[in-house]
Amino acid sequence: MKILFADDDPMTLDSLDACAAQEGFTTLLARNGRQALDLWRLHLPDLLYLNIKMPDIDGYEVLPTGTRQGSGGGVALSLGEKRGK
Repeated sequence: MKILFADDDPMTLDSLDACAAQEGFTTLLARNGRQALDLWRLHLPDLLYLNIKMPDIDGYEVLPTGTRQGSGGGVALSLGEKRGK
């Protein structure tokens, strides 16, 4: 199973990657919405984890763009904000 993680926080992204890889999943990592769209189109992951608040293109924008282009997959959206912001 391929999981695409998209988050602009490097520590969060690295943690998600490590946890998923430890369980044997193939991971794709995007640090922003544009990278997420590119990886989604290229690799057609089985599951998406999209952070809502990312610079450039946020998770809300990534989702409809990818689905309009026929790239299926389950989706999880992260609604959390960084502390102190």
